[in-house]
Amino acid sequence: MNYSIIIQEHFRQPKNVGQLPDATHSGEAVNEACLDRLRFYLRISDNTVQACTYQAEGCVPTIAAGSVVSDYIIGKTRDEVLALAPKVIEELLGGLPRTKHHVAILVTQAIQQALLKT
Repeated sequence: MNYSIIIQEHFRQPKNVGQLPDATHSGEAVNEACLDRLRFYLRISDNTVQACTYQAEGCVPTIAAGSVVSDYIIGKTRDEVLALAPKVIEELLGGLPRTKHHVAILVTQAIQQALLKT
């Protein structure tokens, strides 16, 4: 399968991998069809993401998406992060093959789980 340069680079050298010991928020999503799993850990202060890490199990784009998005949302406000739509995530990844669009949805579900649970 052909993946974008962005996906290839972030899969080979992922950023922000692992738990975040002082996380204030965390959320996980699982795609039941393919069993991809993605969890984000966020430290939010003054309504802004100060740090973000992730753990992923799954296909190449799932691992790359965790890296790309965890890097992208640092410095964004809580509302900016909640507004991330699957289409924007696909653009950040340089596109996704038709059979991998679920990855962008998985990311949004994990982020919403982290930020919306009480």
